[in-house]
Amino acid sequence: MNSTAPAPGKSGGACSANNKGTELTVSDGKKPRRRPKSAAAAEICFGIDRPTDEASLVAFLGCFANPELLNSLVPRLTDAELNGLLDQITGLMRNHLTHQEYHRLFLKNQGADDRG
Repeated sequence: MNSTAPAPGKSGGACSANNKGTELTVSDGKKPRRRPKSAAAAEICFGIDRPTDEASLVAFLGCFANPELLNSLVPRLTDAELNGLLDQITGLMRNHLTHQEYHRLFLKNQGADDRG
């Protein structure tokens, strides 16, 4: 098992070497693999299966949303990187959330109306 993170944009099955809080999963005849039970950063692992990728993405984005990290990273982004990231994130929300979900989950506004 590779203990380093993959290059940006690559999954490659890289996993953290920390196995605390993981469960052993049945593999396809290869060495058994571990998958995250919780959202701990040390348990982020991509490339095993869809459920593990989903849990890992949630944990990864939770780490990414750390205010200290963002306050260090955002000022270093180029205008194109900042706009591209914003376009990507808002596009995902527009494509996969209803208007009500956007207001309730992202804006934390329980009183969202039915406008589209």
